[in-house]
Order: sequence, then C-alpha cells, then structure tokens
Amino acid sequence: MKLSDYNLPHWKDFRISKKKKIGYRKILLLSIDRRASPPEDGRKNLLAVDDDDEILWIADLPTSLYDSYYEMEIKDGIIYATSSNGLMVEIDPDTGFIIKTYLVR
Repeated sequence: MKLSDYNLPHWKDFRISKKKKIGYRKILLLSIDRRASPPEDGRKNLLAVDDDDEILWIADLPTSLYDSYYEMEIKDGIIYATSSNGLMVEIDPDTGFIIKTYLVR
C-alpha cells in the first residue's frame, strides 16, 4: 500500500512530524490532530516506507486504548518511540515490532 492510501484517523493535512532514514527505509512519525478524540483502538502513526513510498510496516501501539506516538528517535539502529499513554518502546526497524516497553510517566 502507498503512503497516500493509508487511512489514518485525524492525520493532520498529510503532514509528517519526523522523518529518519535507516538503510533503505524511511521511518515516519505522522502528525495527527490531537484536539480530535482518538478512536478507541488508537492511531497507528509510526511507520516505515521505501523510496517509492510503499508502506513496509506500521508499528503497533504499546497499549490498545486511545494511544498514538508523539515522539520518535533512532539510536544505535533501534527506534525509540514515546506514546501518548506514557510509555516508551524500542521498535525493530526491520519489522516494526515492539522489542521492549518502558513506563516513562
């Protein structure tokens, strides 16, 4: 699926908050309208695309209720993302799977 076809609730004007590159992957944190109430199952707004903007993976959220990511950094080849529910996760850049979760409130 192309990035332009991704149907993310409340994606703010198709903007990207942060973009980082790991190898051939662009890791994107999509900007969402935080004034709008999130859907109960959250907003998966962290994903990876290739150079043709084909989505390679969409990262799961650390919690299943009303969550989304608001910060993302890359250190030593690992993606660190902070969620709106006060959790930081380590994400595998190859798969988008959560490796480890930390409470950061």
